[in-house]
Amino acid sequence: MTDTVSGHRSRWLGNPRILFAALLLRMILQPLSDTTAAPLNRLLLSFTVAAAVYVSCTTLRDQRIALILGIPALVAIWWARLGEIESLNLVAFGLVVLLFMFILAQMLMRIVKAESVDGDTLFLAATCFLLIGTTWALFYHAIVFMDPTAISGISEATGIAMRSDLY
Repeated sequence: MTDTVSGHRSRWLGNPRILFAALLLRMILQPLSDTTAAPLNRLLLSFTVAAAVYVSCTTLRDQRIALILGIPALVAIWWARLGEIESLNLVAFGLVVLLFMFILAQMLMRIVKAESVDGDTLFLAATCFLLIGTTWALFYHAIVFMDPTAISGISEATGIAMRSDLY
């Protein structure tokens, strides 16, 4: 038996379109979460993490690694919010970044190994682009979390207000 996930293979497994849609939706709805409900931002991040785990890995080994990183990340994201444990946000951040970097490496390898450029290859490239941007945004949030005055142009009060909701 091969290492490819074929027992329950669907047309979406390994297809980057769901992750692309999750990243795009997160990017579009991000400004709303700042003004309406902070849990919306965590919900969008959780959906993105779940999409990354489900969609981007095509082998059993890769799925296991993604699950090992993704499940604790989801637990930390919500436990930090529900338990109001601010330091757990950094643990969630680290797990999400590790997961995104792993997924990014997997997708880049698929792009490099592609024999021809088709719709899936273009979606992989666009998804990689959005995933890199999302990862950098998480880094900036972590910087503001650790030091609310670290980024010029953000008042200390705004930085401290952002600390309560890293994502």
